[in-house]
Amino acid sequence: SHQMGTWLVQEALANFPMIQAMIADGLKGHVLDLVKCFHGNHCIQVLIKKADASIYGFVLSELENEWPRVCADQCGCRVAQRLLEKCPDANKLRESILAVREQLLDLRTEPGAAGAGKYGHFVLEKLLEEGN
Repeated sequence: SHQMGTWLVQEALANFPMIQAMIADGLKGHVLDLVKCFHGNHCIQVLIKKADASIYGFVLSELENEWPRVCADQCGCRVAQRLLEKCPDANKLRESILAVREQLLDLRTEPGAAGAGKYGHFVLEKLLEEGN
C-alpha cells in the first residue's frame, strides 16, 4: 500500500544515513505532490529532520514559488514548519513566507475562498517561534 511504502521510506531515511542521498534523488521532481499527500509529506519531513541540508536542499528549490499553496495545505504546513526548524538558510525562507503572510492569515472558509488561515497560521506561529 501507499501508506506502507512511505513508512518504509521514512524508516530508511531515519535509520540509514548512507542511503539518504540515493532516496532523495528518487524524490526529486515529486516534492509538491509528496508535500500535499497525507502519507508522502512524512517522507519529506523525515528527510528534512534527519538529512543534511546538502541532501534536502532540492526541497526548497521545488517549493520556492509554491509557499501560499504549501502553507495553506493540511500536510504542506507541516513540511514548511520542519523547514523553518532546520533550514540553514532560514532567512531567505522566512522572507518568502512573510511575503505571503496576508494570504496565510486569511481565515475565510467559504467554498472557493482563498482562505489559508486554517493551516497557514501554524506556519506563521513556527516562524515567530524560530525567531530571526
